[in-house]
Amino acid sequence: MAEVGPDGNVWVLDWYNYIVQHNPTPNGFKNGKGNAYETKLRDKRHGRIYRLVYTDAKEEATTAPKLSVDDPAGLVKALQHSNMFWRKHAQRLLVERGNTDVEAALVANLSNTEVDAIGLNVGVIHSLWTLQGLDLIKPGTKTFEAVLRTLKHPSSGVRRNALLVLPKDKSSVAAILESGLLNDSDAQVRLAAVLAISDQDTNVAAGTAIAALGRDPVTMADRWLADAVTAAAATHAVPFLQLISVVEQKTKTELPARTRSAVRIVSEHIARGRIDNESLVGLIEALQKADSVVAGEMIAGLSTGWPADHKLQLPEAVSNQLLTLLAKLPSENKAQLVQLSQRMGSDVLAEKAREIATELAMRVADGKLDVEARMAAANQAVAISPNDSSVVDALLEQITPQAPPELAKGIIEAFAASRAKEVGVKIVNRFAMLTPAARQAAVRLLMARADLIRI
Repeated sequence: MAEVGPDGNVWVLDWYNYIVQHNPTPNGFKNGKGNAYETKLRDKRHGRIYRLVYTDAKEEATTAPKLSVDDPAGLVKALQHSNMFWRKHAQRLLVERGNTDVEAALVANLSNTEVDAIGLNVGVIHSLWTLQGLDLIKPGTKTFEAVLRTLKHPSSGVRRNALLVLPKDKSSVAAILESGLLNDSDAQVRLAAVLAISDQDTNVAAGTAIAALGRDPVTMADRWLADAVTAAAATHAVPFLQLISVVEQKTKTELPARTRSAVRIVSEHIARGRIDNESLVGLIEALQKADSVVAGEMIAGLSTGWPADHKLQLPEAVSNQLLTLLAKLPSENKAQLVQLSQRMGSDVLAEKAREIATELAMRVADGKLDVEARMAAANQAVAISPNDSSVVDALLEQITPQAPPELAKGIIEAFAASRAKEVGVKIVNRFAMLTPAARQAAVRLLMARADLIRI
């Protein structure tokens, strides 16, 4: 390993151990302490330490400063030392000292706009963290205003660290949005800005900004930025979902795949958090303007995460909007919307259940769809209309010698949620034409649900 030492030179530790791994154990060896195989080639006593010295280094860079809690001015000065070893010690001593008499000097450091050869201003960065460690960055103070000014520092490293030390407050959110750092030229700064927003309280303006990032294919193609956007969207869930669902009439560009995934994740998150009536009404109104794909992702997430005991009183106008929404959704999402409305305590879509179940049964019969989609449709058809014998009959008609074995097995397993009369008898009557896999599924189902074959 190699590190910069206290003298500013590079120290290299070379531990010459011929055998370093524990396992696998070679033939002819036995395991000993720590389950490592025993061998005389393990050497834990000998090693070398090299020191690489730059002969033209300035004396101040190689001379250890004298740090003392009794010399606060010297500690503040050491925050700008060229060796991070001493900068971190100075920062630690200032924070452990716990005295705020250095606040003015630290704030003065923040006004330094110089940038070194690698684009940093280390003195400003360490001053920021020292102020944060002393709990001096509080909204409404001159120190807080000085920290906000560093959001526009020429060093990307300073901008990033300034974001990280901001306290949880609406003025912090406003400053982040005003600074434009969500669109900074440095990806690490953009990441820090999104994560900083994710740590703030729910804010409409923040949700709007995150929704704009969610529409950007470049942002959502970045693994880390996409995850950060999802985290921030979960914090500002309602405004994010309301804005991301609106179709841009001018461009009508399709949302990136990662954004659609984020919509489903955030929708499930907000449902599990027991969304209130007002927020849900806002989402349903937004869904009216959403395209069918985005609306489907939201419905799927809400349906997955909705607690069974969470009931809401929806206004009549909202219930009517559910009917309108139902018409625009794909068949697979219609079932989820009906189930969701029932969980919410609304029966406005109950009469549509059989109609939708019939549509889903037709999807099961559609040989152009892949097997997984047909199996999913079977599960949804039974779930949305569990007491309907006609749904059972329609699905059983798809179990033929020509049907894919996985589909036949999936249809049988879907009947676990059925409450229709004689479903067990109907399965038994078709037992002879079932594939071996489907027969096993049928036996498991009938043994688990003895009520299915009671007459």
